Amino acid sequence: MKTDPCRIGVILLSTIVVPGIATADPFGDVTNDNQVNVVDAQCATLAVLWTLDGQAGSPPDCATGGASTIDVDCDGTLTVSDVLVIIQLALSAPLANELDSDGNGIPDDCEAGSSCSDSAVCTPGQWQCVGNQVQFCTALEPGNCYQWGTATLCDDGIACTDDDCHTDVGCLHVANPTLCDDGDVCTQDVCDIATGCTHLPENGPCQWIGKFAMSSQNPVLVPTPTAANQGADNCYAPSVLRVGNEWWMWYGAQGADGHDQIFFAKSIDLVTWQKHPTWTNPAPVISNGTSNHVNDPSVVNFNGKWIMAYTDAATGEDDRVFYAESKDGLQWTKHGEIIGIGSAGAWDSGKVGRPAIVVDGDTVWMWYDGQKPGGGRHVGVAMSSDGKNFVKYEANPVILNAGAVDVAKVGDFFVLLAEGGDGTHMYLAKNPFQWQYRGLLLAKSGATYDKFGQVTPTLIGSGLDHPAILFGGASDPCWCKNRIALALLGPDIAGCSSCLAGQPSCQAACNNQDKAVGVCGAPGSINPSACCSCCDNLTCVSCTPQCSGKQCGDDGCGGICGICSPDKVCQGGSCITQTPTLESTYRGTTLVRPGHDYGPAIVQAEDGIWHMWWCGSPAQATGAWDSIWYATSTDGLNWTCPSEAVKVSQSGLDADAVCDPAVVKVNDTWWMYYTGIHTAVDWSNRIFLAKSEKPGGPWTKYPNNDNPVPILSDSACNGADPGDYCVGQSAVVYKNGVFYHWFTDSGKGPGAFPSPLPTMLALSTNGVDFILQNNGQPVFNHADTDVVWDKDSEMFVMVYGNVDDNKLYWTTSNDGVAFLPHDDSRTLDVKLAHGQNHNPGLAGDVFGHITSYTFEIHGAGTGWGVWDLERTDVHFGISAQKPNGCANCVGGNDCPSACGGHGYCAILGSTDPSACCNCPSACTPAVTDCSLCLSGAANCEQACIGAGFSTGVCANPGSTNPAACCACGYSNCKGCLGGYPTCDEACKAAGKKSGTCAFPESADPSQCCVCEEYGNCEACLNGFPNCTTACQHSGYPGGVCAAPSSTNPAQCCACLPDTGCEQCLSGASTCMKACQNAGKSGGYCAAIGSTNPSACCACF
Repeated sequence: MKTDPCRIGVILLSTIVVPGIATADPFGDVTNDNQVNVVDAQCATLAVLWTLDGQAGSPPDCATGGASTIDVDCDGTLTVSDVLVIIQLALSAPLANELDSDGNGIPDDCEAGSSCSDSAVCTPGQWQCVGNQVQFCTALEPGNCYQWGTATLCDDGIACTDDDCHTDVGCLHVANPTLCDDGDVCTQDVCDIATGCTHLPENGPCQWIGKFAMSSQNPVLVPTPTAANQGADNCYAPSVLRVGNEWWMWYGAQGADGHDQIFFAKSIDLVTWQKHPTWTNPAPVISNGTSNHVNDPSVVNFNGKWIMAYTDAATGEDDRVFYAESKDGLQWTKHGEIIGIGSAGAWDSGKVGRPAIVVDGDTVWMWYDGQKPGGGRHVGVAMSSDGKNFVKYEANPVILNAGAVDVAKVGDFFVLLAEGGDGTHMYLAKNPFQWQYRGLLLAKSGATYDKFGQVTPTLIGSGLDHPAILFGGASDPCWCKNRIALALLGPDIAGCSSCLAGQPSCQAACNNQDKAVGVCGAPGSINPSACCSCCDNLTCVSCTPQCSGKQCGDDGCGGICGICSPDKVCQGGSCITQTPTLESTYRGTTLVRPGHDYGPAIVQAEDGIWHMWWCGSPAQATGAWDSIWYATSTDGLNWTCPSEAVKVSQSGLDADAVCDPAVVKVNDTWWMYYTGIHTAVDWSNRIFLAKSEKPGGPWTKYPNNDNPVPILSDSACNGADPGDYCVGQSAVVYKNGVFYHWFTDSGKGPGAFPSPLPTMLALSTNGVDFILQNNGQPVFNHADTDVVWDKDSEMFVMVYGNVDDNKLYWTTSNDGVAFLPHDDSRTLDVKLAHGQNHNPGLAGDVFGHITSYTFEIHGAGTGWGVWDLERTDVHFGISAQKPNGCANCVGGNDCPSACGGHGYCAILGSTDPSACCNCPSACTPAVTDCSLCLSGAANCEQACIGAGFSTGVCANPGSTNPAACCACGYSNCKGCLGGYPTCDEACKAAGKKSGTCAFPESADPSQCCVCEEYGNCEACLNGFPNCTTACQHSGYPGGVCAAPSSTNPAQCCACLPDTGCEQCLSGASTCMKACQNAGKSGGYCAAIGSTNPSACCACF
């Protein structure tokens, strides 16, 4: 309660009555000290004098109940009679009978029921407030006599109400929540006027402790050790913002020279990051310049520009907070220091750094850590109106014993994260100054990447349905080998406790399935397989943000949205089963080339250009069956004239055919998986890898072009059987840092019609070492597949079909393992009249992802080996619609027939037969090698060897002149070795230590090899380690190497003379003779000038 005495209508004039009755308890207690004594009489005397003085100023302070309580005879005036009554009450003397007829010690006029004659004193229907008491006026005889009711105390006994009285309503009780403040930032302090204070738990950050789970893909960003500027194997201090559909990260990394700089990376999922400008050669966006280091960026967009606060140390760890601006987040202009150290002796007088900036309305707040020499780290705050000129808070520091902090505004909370050796700690506040420590928010994972702590954490509190933390994981106790890792907050796990199969939460259960986020999908379920909803992106809800984490139909969602199991959607408060479907429309022939073409891989790069690789007839008849071809397009319909991208090797395991490419782009490198075979070895197909920095090549096979090594193979295949396909037909998707690789493997069984070979799935994090999934068993009983990941439905979409059936089919899977079984009704729209439609490829982005709309291209023709590339448009999703075609302008939507064989629908929905189709002509690629002039040889190298040279290269591609097309020469010094097989052998024969080929193409023996001379007499020591030992074994005290490159033992060492022991030789001429006389092999003078025969010589 909080009372505010109401004195409405109380007028203390001697000529005007004072309405009301005396309310002191006990009666006459003017000073409100619970007793009536002489002090009350003195106070009443002062009040009367005040009245006689015209009520100048305030009534006496001693009348704490108000001047009206002194009117103890209740006649409406303050007179000496009131003083006399109080004196009698103080003496416990009875009052006069005419004043107190019932003898109860209270004048009759002061008791209920007494009458009054002045309506101005008691107005009927009106409340009278005296102090904190109230009474009501009623009419006894209207127009004549009125009476006040019994006084009521307005104090309701509720601690959190402001209790007052009002002449219109009487007692008034107003809730005041500030009186309920329990000092806990994580409670809502509520005042109920009936029951008092209630402290309700806050949601949001207050419920985060223990709810974050590490990403299964950690660490998500590691240094590039081969780059000098990240060569110290240390990156940390991320600052991350959502920009459009991308995540932008500025982070610090340390170079091999020990200097830190600030770098930039982008991601679409917080897991896979692309460094700027490339992964292999990252470039700093803020360089250290002349400073020892720059690090700890904190970036926001303010007033239409990017601003960054960061740490700059001119020397050592002389940290200060600096400022930079940018228009694009990449090109930054430095503006110098904005937060300096404090005055001598202050908490931040040694250094300041590691800033965290937050925009809140028109104010930019910055938190930073500071330290005085020899002191601990604490956190201060500063504010700015322009993001550049900051003023420190005068009561800093606001947090003690914490550092390397990050702050984000989440709802009504400021959330601060601090680094620690045991993990990431959290503080909360409702304003920038008053922080409360909440505990360890994110404990160490137990893995190596954060074994020694979590450094410089950052909180992503917006842009996601559920927050995320990125931090530098300390893999070394020095905190100098850090990697950036990710932790995610899933929705509330309540409701799935009975089906988690030992996991602490759905988040953890889904992480074990390589899913990024997990929520309770079936509350109350006891079935682990149906319990949790697992998602690969960062949200599992399909409705507005206020429904985040709610189950479908929850009141919190208004019953209109929420979470359902993966095969259902929330509609009208209920989970309705709605399975995505695929609709398609045939477009026609998009690429015609001599020979056969099929099995494409189609990727749209970041610049919007489509790139396609496929299996096709080689440009020249060299005996190879297939090459991999390449073309580009701006629309996926009109393709450039193709070029041969990857050819067979001369003698490797892919010497007869390279085919079935699958391509993704990861970390600025293009990865191509392809099928190869070499029948001279066996008839087994195998899967190989090639890489390139550009989509058009050149491609480098793994590990080299001359002898590529298979990435996937199966020893269970029958290599002697030409009909046993073995391993091939790759389909690859890159998702959450993992290569998903589907492929055909006849070694796992026969499969089923159509495409009767089984499909396997293997996963890899490095793209080379793959691990079979599904316990090594097939995931689908059909082959000739391609797969993409649809981001809208979060499903894998597979298309498949081979030449034996003529149709193309589709299926789906939530996890890439459990695909819907084959269904004859799930077909793609193709031209069946061709007779053969097979080996389709789905178009996607550089990771193999789509967003509902895409297209596929497949091989199509009328007979074996007569295949061109044809396109079908595809729409996949719950509300998939059949794409438009040219059915309104061409019969049967058949542009190829309208074009006389090859054509495609160019203007969708057109009704103009003369304009709707485009008819491409066959493209004949230019000859890019010397195949027209080799006179039967496979290549220029073989042609030159046949002409007596050791090597050769194509000098004039396209030439038909055998004498001019190849440039022949020698290699590996073979033209100058004089019969020796290598330079090493030739040099050793010349008395040299070793030799290497210096001029590979030379035919001059004098210029061909570089020989290494012997050194340190090593060629003449007869097995001794050095000249000292060799000389001692010849009877000398020691020796030195005199001719380092000599091979003559008599010349190479200079031995010291065997003199100085003549006085102890017992008749022998030298120590050598003395030792031999003693039965030893030899000896030398070890103690020059000695006369002791037993000590002067050293024998051996």
